Amino acid sequence: METNNTTKKNEVRNIPLMDDTKYFTDRLEDQINYYESKAGKSKQKYMYYKRLEFALAASIPVVIGLSTMGVAEGTILFNLHSEVGGPHNIHFTLSMLLQVFAALAGVVLAFINKIIELDEYYKSWKESRLTHELLYHQKILYLTKSEPYHQDDAFRIFVKTIEGILNQEVQKWSVIKQEDNKMTKDAMSTVNDMFKKMSDKNSDIFTVSHTETKVEETKVEEKKETKPEEKKETKAEDKKLPEVKTAEVKTEQKTEDNTKKAEILSATDTEQQYLDALKNQTNQTEEHADDEESLG
Repeated sequence: METNNTTKKNEVRNIPLMDDTKYFTDRLEDQINYYESKAGKSKQKYMYYKRLEFALAASIPVVIGLSTMGVAEGTILFNLHSEVGGPHNIHFTLSMLLQVFAALAGVVLAFINKIIELDEYYKSWKESRLTHELLYHQKILYLTKSEPYHQDDAFRIFVKTIEGILNQEVQKWSVIKQEDNKMTKDAMSTVNDMFKKMSDKNSDIFTVSHTETKVEETKVEEKKETKPEEKKETKAEDKKLPEVKTAEVKTEQKTEDNTKKAEILSATDTEQQYLDALKNQTNQTEEHADDEESLG
């Protein structure tokens, strides 16, 4: 056991150890340059998009105000020939152009806002600049043998400090990845819930439609059953109609005959009365004549 422990203590590493010069050139300077360039690019993109966002946000109300002015509405830029609803010309005015510009500017403004929110240029700029300054600060302390790098094991402490700073960035990325995974899981769960609700609604709709179709089928069958009875009734009514019509015709004829007879009787009665009146008059004249003769 003692021999094994001594052999382990006396093991020699075959790979040559890294000194401070190699660590500076291969590790530290590379990371300092990386975070410096990353901070510069993030700052440049952030400032570019923010300036464009400010310009569009300030120009939209101005453009909308100009589009409502009478000069813009009366200024015709060009005419478009249209055959819809008959041949006619569409006047494309300056007001229409300004309205189109305002609408497109609103779309671009929303798009830029989402890009800034998604890529997080401001956060990347600040964090990269902070990491760069921390690494550069530790480098200056080591090169000047300032505390805590004034001891004999300064290089070991320096490496631990630098790797600790870089490890913090790795941990940030792991946290961001976990958050992204959580967001994707939440999104997938919400999507699954939506699909489940939609499937439930579709099943309910299917059952309702199925019951409705059954009800409609039963109604159609009932109508089919009632149609023969209705046909029989209509046939019986059709048969009764001629009989009723003939009876009505006969009664009409009888009433006409009775009226004619009544007219004839009334006419004969009047003639008879006229004759009787003539007879009475002639009798009276004769009596009068007889009286005159007797007096004479």
